[in-house]
Amino acid sequence: MDAMEWVRGSLDHCVKCTICETFCPVSNVTPLFPGPKYVGPQLERFRTGDGSPDASLDYCSGCGICTTVCPQGVKIAEINASRVAILMVEQNARRALAMSHRGYVLDTGRNRFEGPGPDLLANPEVTDLYLGGVVRATGYFPRKDA
Repeated sequence: MDAMEWVRGSLDHCVKCTICETFCPVSNVTPLFPGPKYVGPQLERFRTGDGSPDASLDYCSGCGICTTVCPQGVKIAEINASRVAILMVEQNARRALAMSHRGYVLDTGRNRFEGPGPDLLANPEVTDLYLGGVVRATGYFPRKDA
């Protein structure tokens, strides 16, 4: 059993006691975040594939207090963290793509390529155009002094 299966398995132990919501620093200050129980174990049962059916998860600070105070040992923060998207703008594109689940290559504000990071690294067109390769089709060669 991998780590994520173990974390997801813990959600069945949630007894909806709301202790996690009582201690949550975010749900106590904004109605936009319904609380860790709702966006974590309760909503996890309806998730399929990537993403979350509820954007309120983006308000979670990821502090982990909910997991710490849960008397049933539900890994609430870990469940929530597995569904949060992270936007990374990185100068070292090779490193960023190597560690990303999904990548997007933008060109003049438009999405030119998208897919799993390692697949984008293996794409010769992405490599040639954006990662310092030579574009053979157009005859363009990067300047030596650049």
